[in-house]
Amino acid sequence: MFPQDLGLPSQLNAANEARQLAIAYCCEAHNAFISDAVTAERRYRQMVVATRNYELHMHSARIKAQRLKEKVDLLVNTALDELAALAGNRSPDIDGTESSSQLEQSACTSTSRS
Repeated sequence: MFPQDLGLPSQLNAANEARQLAIAYCCEAHNAFISDAVTAERRYRQMVVATRNYELHMHSARIKAQRLKEKVDLLVNTALDELAALAGNRSPDIDGTESSSQLEQSACTSTSRS
C-alpha cells in the first residue's frame, strides 16, 4: 500500500498545509489576545461605573450628614437658649454652683406663687 492510496498528502502539499496551519494558529492566537483585551477593557469600564456609583453614594451621604449636623446644632442652640432663659438672672458662684442666697430667693418666689 502506498501513501497515495490512503489519501495522505504528498510532501509538497504537506509543507503548504503546515504553513496554512501555522498561519491559522497565529490568527487564532491573535483573536484570543484581542478577546482578552476587549474583556479587560469591559472590566475596566465596569469598575469605572461602580466607582462613580460609590462616589455618588458618598456625596449624598455627606449631604445627609451635613443636614443632620445643622439640625443637631439648631437643637443644641435652642436647648441652650431655653436653659439660659430658665436660669434667668441667676449667676453661678466661682465654683460653678449657685449661692445659698440665690437658692433661698428662688425657693421663696416659688412658694409664694403657690
